[in-house]
This record gives sequence, structure tokens and C-alpha cells, in this order.
Amino acid sequence: LTFYFDILSPFSYLGYSLLRSYPVFPLSVQQQLLTIDFRPVNIAQIVLASGNLPPPPPPGSDPNVAFHAPGKLNYGMKDMSRRAHKYGIPILDVASVGLPTGFPLQIDTSGIQRVLLVLRTSYPDIYHKVITAYFTALWVQKQDFMQPGVDRKILSETLPNDPELVQKILKDAAEPSVVEELSKNSLEVVDAGGFGLPWIEATNSKGQKETYWGSDQLGQVLDFLDL
Repeated sequence: LTFYFDILSPFSYLGYSLLRSYPVFPLSVQQQLLTIDFRPVNIAQIVLASGNLPPPPPPGSDPNVAFHAPGKLNYGMKDMSRRAHKYGIPILDVASVGLPTGFPLQIDTSGIQRVLLVLRTSYPDIYHKVITAYFTALWVQKQDFMQPGVDRKILSETLPNDPELVQKILKDAAEPSVVEELSKNSLEVVDAGGFGLPWIEATNSKGQKETYWGSDQLGQVLDFLDL
């Protein structure tokens, strides 16, 4: 199973949390019935490359506002909260504290996604610790991801005893090869017919392949994998 995700996507957060904590998934991994590749991508690139753009804003409206249909936004956030509470996943109370500052159009998580790519390849032992830290900072603590250096700040807080490692990870994340890898992973989603996140590609024991969009599809994934 390949799970494509971006820290900016709240439903990636829900899907990631379920894959890590809902018993059937870690148990299946432990029993070697399932492998899961958590693959960082850039949601902005996927949305643009797939043509999954919102309709143009009404005349006279603020072009920086991402949501011009309040009902759609309100339902989406209520649905997110319902799913999180159903499975005991901590998440910010959007109704009382609002969405993260700048979400979604003004937050650029590409630097964070590149950090995660470096960890996935070179430091797998701390990979999930850092993924969780970034997701928690945005979707539980509502930290300001528009602040310069937020990738360094959260990484340093997560690895407080190893500033040299933090510096090396950030340096490696700026390498052209990592920039290219993030773009390549993102286009994998588009080439497979994807347009949003999380995007899931599954292969069952018969070698059959299927794709899914959204954290709410994990039940169907289990059925397809016969788990």
C-alpha cells in the first residue's frame, strides 16, 4: 500500500493517524501481511497538474479567499471533526478557534515535504516521529505555518538534542535531487488519475491494483486487500 500525503491536507492527517493506530493496519504490518509506504508529495502541484482548481471567485470578492461557498467549507470541517472524534484522533476545534492561519492557499509546505523525503530515505527511525510532530503542530496546535522557518522550528523541537542533525537534514532537503523527487512523487499521483489527498494505491495478494482518494476509503482498502 502506498499512502501519498501532504502535511497541509487535514484528511491526510486523519488517514495517516488511522494507518498508524487503527489495530488492523499495524497488526497486518507486524504479521507481514501488509507493507505501507508513506510517500510525501506536494498537494499544490497535484491540484494544479490535475486541473482540480476551484471555480473563479464571484465578481468583487477577495481573490485571496480560498472558499467562496461557506456551506461547503463548514460541512467539510464538521465532517473532519466527526471522523476524528469517531476514532479518537486529536484535532483542533475549527468551530471555536478557526482554521490554521493562511489555510490553504497561503501555506507552502514544500520545504516540510522535502524534509520528510530526506527522513524517509536516510533516517527512517525518526521518520514517523517527525511526521507526527508536523501534523500535530498544524492540525492540533494550530501553529502558524506562514512564519518563516517553521520547518526548522518544529524539527528542532522534535530533535532537541541533535542540532547538527537538524542542520544536515535541512541542508539535504534543499538539494536539487530532493526537489526533483518531491515533484516526481506528486506527478505519480496525477499520472494515476489522482487530484487530491490522501491518495492511496493498493495491491492485493493476487497482484490486482486499485486506487482510492480520501481517508474515508480505508474500509474499502481493507476489503480489497482482504484484511
